[in-house]
Amino acid sequence: MDNYNLVSFDDTSAAFSSRTDRELKKMNFLFTIMAMGKLTKIGSYFVKNALKWKLPVAKVIKNTLFKHFCGGENLDECKNTVDKLSLFNIKTILDYAVEAESSMASYDHTMEVLRKSIDLAASDKKNIPFVVFKMTALCRFSILEKAQSGVELSFIEKEEFDHFNQMVEKIAAYAAEAGVRLMVDAEESWIQDTIDAVTIKLMHQFNQHNAIVYRTFQMYRVDMPFLLKEAVQSAKENGYILGVKLVRGAYMEKERKRALELGYPSPIFPTKEETDQAYNEGLEFCLNHLQYLSIVSGSHNEESNLLQTKLMASLKIKNDDERIYFAQLYGMGDHISYNLAGKQYNVGKYVPFGPLTAVMPYLLRRAEENKSINGQTGRELSLIRKELNRRKSKP
Repeated sequence: MDNYNLVSFDDTSAAFSSRTDRELKKMNFLFTIMAMGKLTKIGSYFVKNALKWKLPVAKVIKNTLFKHFCGGENLDECKNTVDKLSLFNIKTILDYAVEAESSMASYDHTMEVLRKSIDLAASDKKNIPFVVFKMTALCRFSILEKAQSGVELSFIEKEEFDHFNQMVEKIAAYAAEAGVRLMVDAEESWIQDTIDAVTIKLMHQFNQHNAIVYRTFQMYRVDMPFLLKEAVQSAKENGYILGVKLVRGAYMEKERKRALELGYPSPIFPTKEETDQAYNEGLEFCLNHLQYLSIVSGSHNEESNLLQTKLMASLKIKNDDERIYFAQLYGMGDHISYNLAGKQYNVGKYVPFGPLTAVMPYLLRRAEENKSINGQTGRELSLIRKELNRRKSKP
């Protein structure tokens, strides 16, 4: 029997093996709330304003949303999460989930946190193979946007943009020296070309022998299948290993809203089915070109993850081939992560960390994402309840 036929995402005893009964009940409550679309929207609005008005809600948020979706407020708090995941053959992708910073002091702090993240990963490469960051944590959004639009930067903006380029080169060099892989997260389409250009330059420089720097491809974009193939061809022609992080995308509603307001065609596929097809075809294309790339496939879609196991089996790729990782977000998709890890596939959990107020944009996106992805929250909730019932019925 092929290896992929042995993977079942319905095995709740494996999926929630790391969760106590109390934790599972809290998950049931949290996902029940998130499944209520209108309530999630109201809650997100309340949380944003409560923090803005300095209402005493931080403790409640930290013990609910934050605790479930984040590893901690700092690296020391993350260590327990890393250790807990490692017990189940699941790796940690350290994600300093701070973005949209706007001061030199904040950029310097981000650099320091990234260095310490790389140091921690280097000390435990078996369990922490990746560190990830957003470039908006090191540069003003407006400058990235201006650079992409072709508008000439002012002298001060140019200095800041040059400094940003120096910072990302330094952090990539630091990661390369430590042998730690560095993923650059994707962001909005109107700054993504700038981010990609910087990332490609880093890959030329540091990916000569293996993938150190990874570029993110958001497959919900209409142009992304072409850009993915173009990137592989460029890596082939220029003699470096392409680092690919393949995702569907996280800014769908924002992208469509901006396109409508500014009167240009939406860059996002009109239907989920088209996005699914683009993702799956991109996945197959990558697995057929492993001589030129390494891939992290970030997906909570069961069909795509099963497809990946089928493709790997048909191509006679070992489950634990170091060039291939499956990835899901911490606090989500445990039925996928734990069951794949149990079959010796390389699985990483995106573990965000950072000060509570700084990671709120990330947490609110998770709540909105769960609301907007049809069926996903309901599926997770049904599995949580199935496991609770299984435990109740145990003699």
